Amino acid sequence: AKNIQRGAGITGSENKNFDDFKKLVSSELNENQTFIDFSNTPMLYYFTSKITPSYFFQNPLTIHNDYLQKAFISDLKNYDAPLLVFSHYPENWWDNTDGVPNVVRHYLMAEYFYANYQPYTIVDNMCIWKRKNYNIKNVSSKVIYSRINDPLKKHLNIFVKINFQKNKKYYF
Repeated sequence: AKNIQRGAGITGSENKNFDDFKKLVSSELNENQTFIDFSNTPMLYYFTSKITPSYFFQNPLTIHNDYLQKAFISDLKNYDAPLLVFSHYPENWWDNTDGVPNVVRHYLMAEYFYANYQPYTIVDNMCIWKRKNYNIKNVSSKVIYSRINDPLKKHLNIFVKINFQKNKKYYF
């Protein structure tokens, strides 16, 4: 049988953009765990070979009303998802589709995430949160960021990456 290419396919360049995220997922999550995508980047599931913890593949874009948000939140109990891709950094169109921020459009999901997850790090320009009761297994570095606003409405972004040394305590 002839092998027929039925789509554009993944050339490899798209895959390289997520190398550090794939390393994080493979080092942190076991085969039964997955993550939640709140950044409208469903290809992350493909690149990491993880299942989406939802009936819909394109979250949160397809979860457009309160009923679907409540169903999504209720269904999360069926999955072990200690990591959350909360947004891009810096934010892009997918975080504010049609000018409406994800945390406003999907306010029930955002409330759930704020109650159960906390910011952890930035990987491949994505803000990664971790479940509050989850202990990160392989901490080798942490990215700390802050945005400072000035009166001229220009933003100054400060990034610091700390590479941890074994047997040394760090306090944040």
